[in-house]
Order: sequence, then C-alpha cells, then structure tokens
Amino acid sequence: MNTSHFIYILVDVLCFIFPFILSFLRPFRFVEYGKSFLLAATITSIPFLIWDSIFTRLSVWWFSEKYTLPFRIFSLPLEEILFFFAIPYACVFSYHVIKKFIPKLISDKMMQITMIVLIACTASVAFFNTGKYYTFWTFFFLSIFILYLLLSKKFVLMYYCIIMFIFVFPMMILSNGVLTGGFIVQSPIVNYNPLHHIGIRIISIPVEDFFYGFLLLGLNTFFFEKFSKKFQNS
Repeated sequence: MNTSHFIYILVDVLCFIFPFILSFLRPFRFVEYGKSFLLAATITSIPFLIWDSIFTRLSVWWFSEKYTLPFRIFSLPLEEILFFFAIPYACVFSYHVIKKFIPKLISDKMMQITMIVLIACTASVAFFNTGKYYTFWTFFFLSIFILYLLLSKKFVLMYYCIIMFIFVFPMMILSNGVLTGGFIVQSPIVNYNPLHHIGIRIISIPVEDFFYGFLLLGLNTFFFEKFSKKFQNS
C-alpha cells in the first residue's frame, strides 16, 4: 500500500475529529448523547449499507482501489462503512448545537407547506426517472421519509434538519468533492454509472448525493431525537 490508499479514510477522520473534540466542551456536551447517537447511526446505517452493497454489485457506483484500503466487506471498502458513522456524527452534532442555540423562526404552517412542496418535487423526480436507479431510489425514499414526517407533524425536526443541512453544506462540498474526483485527487474515489443518475453535477458531485445525504442525515436525527427522549425519560 502507498499513501494514496489512505485518502478516503482521511476524509472520514477529518470530518469526524473536529466535531468529536468539540463534543467535550461545556457549551455543547454532545458526548453525553453518545449512546443515543450510536444507536441512531447503527439503525440508520443498516438499510444504507444494504442499499450501498446492492448498488455496488450492480455497478451503479464503484470504488477506486487506488484511493481505498484493500479490505472489502460485502463489496464495500472499510472506509465506506465508517462513512456512515463519521459523517452522521459531524452532522448530528451540528444539529444538536443548532437546535440548542438557534430558535425556530418559521411557523408549523409554513413548514407544512414547505414539506408538501418537497414531497411533490422529490416524488416527481422519482416518477420521471424510474430507469435511473440512483436517482429513482434516492428521491423515492426521500419523498416517503418527508411524507412520514409530515403525517407525524414533525415540523420542528424538519426545520432543524434543513438548517443543519444548510450549515454542513460547505463540508459536504469539500468531502464529497474529494470523493467524486475534485480537489486533491486525480480521479474519483467513488465512481458513478452515468446510466443511473441524471448527470447534473455541482463541481464534481452528482446532485443526487445531496438528496441522498439529506435522507441519511434526516434519518439519523430522527432516531437520535427518539433515543435522546427515551433515555432522558428513563
């Protein structure tokens, strides 16, 4: 192995390390919610890893051997598995801090309208791209998730998920930019089959990645909230 094999795992570490250090500081004390986060991330990671493994086997996407360690679990690099814990940690930490210090500025009615619009948009994208696996399944699952939040009246959760996503967006540009072939690497670490996405990219990042990311982070925060309340009441 040479140093290039450590690029992906370095992305995981850099995304994780700074929020982890901040978690111990008194104003945040996110470390006290470690059990809630770990349960949330584990539950969320299971369907995503199954999805990830299936798509890798179907060549919807694949991973460069040049920039990853040689270990594979169900066709996935070790770094890809760690991704589903490192990135959610950084983002759920951000969600925790934002919710703690930023008041809700939009009414439930406005959030309800916003969610209805998002459901209509994501469901429409899925409907018109049934042959593109990455596009279809990402927008389909996201529309179902937002519909569930709407029917459950999780307006506060949705509001803070959106604020959190906006806050971490620059980090997503940097980390996903590296993974998809931008910035410091000469070729993509994660390669996408052009038959299975709509072809719109931000820098080097397929636009589907951002909606996939919102679904991943939304589910993490949903379960994080559920477990946090459970442990506080026990």
